[in-house]
Amino acid sequence: MFKKLLSNLPFNPSLITEVSFYTKRLKQESSLRRIGFVFVALTLVVQVFAVISPAEASNQCSNNDIILCGFRSKSEAVQKCNANSQGFRTIIEYYGVSCTTLNSASTKTIKSSDYNGQLYSMGRNPYQKPGEYAKDIPGAGRFYLRPLSSWGNNSYTMLATKTPDGMPFMVMYDCGNIVIQNGYTPPAKPEPPAVLKVAKVNEPTGAVKPGDTIKYTIAFTNTGGTAALFSVNDTLGPELEYVSSNTNGWPQEQNGQQFKWYNNTPPFYTFGNTDAFGTPGFITLTARVKAGTKSGTSVCNTAWLGHYVNSTPKTTDKVTVCNKVLVECPPGTIAKPDGTCETPPPPEEKNPILAIEKKAKNLTQNIDDANNTTAAAGDTIEYTLVTKNYGNGDAKDTILKPEELADVLEYADLDFNSLDGAIFDQDTKTIAWTKPITIKPNESVKRTFRVKVKNPLPQTPTPSGNPGSFDLVMTNVYGNTIQIKLPGGVAKTTEQINQTLPNTGPGEALLAGSVLTTIVGYFFARSRLMAKELELVKQEYSSGS
Repeated sequence: MFKKLLSNLPFNPSLITEVSFYTKRLKQESSLRRIGFVFVALTLVVQVFAVISPAEASNQCSNNDIILCGFRSKSEAVQKCNANSQGFRTIIEYYGVSCTTLNSASTKTIKSSDYNGQLYSMGRNPYQKPGEYAKDIPGAGRFYLRPLSSWGNNSYTMLATKTPDGMPFMVMYDCGNIVIQNGYTPPAKPEPPAVLKVAKVNEPTGAVKPGDTIKYTIAFTNTGGTAALFSVNDTLGPELEYVSSNTNGWPQEQNGQQFKWYNNTPPFYTFGNTDAFGTPGFITLTARVKAGTKSGTSVCNTAWLGHYVNSTPKTTDKVTVCNKVLVECPPGTIAKPDGTCETPPPPEEKNPILAIEKKAKNLTQNIDDANNTTAAAGDTIEYTLVTKNYGNGDAKDTILKPEELADVLEYADLDFNSLDGAIFDQDTKTIAWTKPITIKPNESVKRTFRVKVKNPLPQTPTPSGNPGSFDLVMTNVYGNTIQIKLPGGVAKTTEQINQTLPNTGPGEALLAGSVLTTIVGYFFARSRLMAKELELVKQEYSSGS
């Protein structure tokens, strides 16, 4: 139309009216294209920010995390390892992995079904998943391992390396939780060289009288990993006279009050990490207290081991035991090993045996056992913690086990007027009763508290690092497990649990936005140019050019 008007205008001057009309339409079109260009340009700016600062999964932090909120990069993980944040270094060193090894790990995407579905993840909280078991790590505390597949067939980003014995070892980015194969335990450290020890047990252990016989059991062990040729040596004190000995087949030498038992025929007697008495781990020697020994005199016996190194015996361990000759004690008292008298101690106290369990009641719906039921928004749940003494002795100065509520308080608010004397810790989300109590045999101590389900229910997405969080289930473990289900809204029922956010392609979207902005900008500039040219035509035509 633009070219048609300009080409016919010299031959038909009356077309100037149509030129004016078309100019107005082009100006209107230019205004609309300007608005479209502005909105498309703003969309492009949003895509630029999406590429510069990509979206992250919401609510990643959980009390189940080994490293709270996880880490963003390998260098951050190594930094937290070197600082031993939350015992992270202690945990991985238990499996033989150092911070240096972690620094050489590679980033991989691991599925729950990898390694034949035998991957287990370690966290801080119990969830009572099938196959879950507890693991105590010295210096770090108790943790819980459960099949990675118990959270669904998801994909996870992990730092992957291997233990010194070649087993897979991984750390999850989102939570720092450890992932290993089912049943893996770090190998025992190599046994040290031969370490010989001797112990002495004498019967009786208290005071004796002249003429009494004392049986000395000389127990010896080798707690190392290599064989050792050694002798067992013993010296009786001057107040003792030799009666007999049980040599267990070892040759015996006697030189006055000194005795020696040895075996120089391989394989030599060695014992790996045991203190149990038994053939050939002990020698029994019987001696008698000589007549005329004065009251209060100490009668002693010394034993030691001779470890033969290059055919030369060297003393490796020595122990001495003594008895006191009995003094006359008044009725109602007994003789102590040092020869004095004392009143016998009272009978040993009986032992208590404590067990804990938990119950939940839905007061709003009048459900006595709310476990595995579905609560509604606004319902009041009453928890009852029971500690019972099944033993036959008093459980004195007992501190009740704290109650961990991290998972419950994701969907409920604690009623602070119902704590029954407990103290709430905001950081750890636990309530604790700190006052010591005494629990009699067969006595049960109950503590109750209440929570109110939030209204409306939070629709928070399940964090990728802890699928047990914000899962529409209030899970609580106190001896047994209580799980109360919750109804989900549209956002939760349509939620697809995935370890990572879906890839929306910010790079591709930025490219498409750039192309679209260029096209819209071109047509906007073209319409402005055409309107400007028609204005010039009108001016020239009006001036008679």
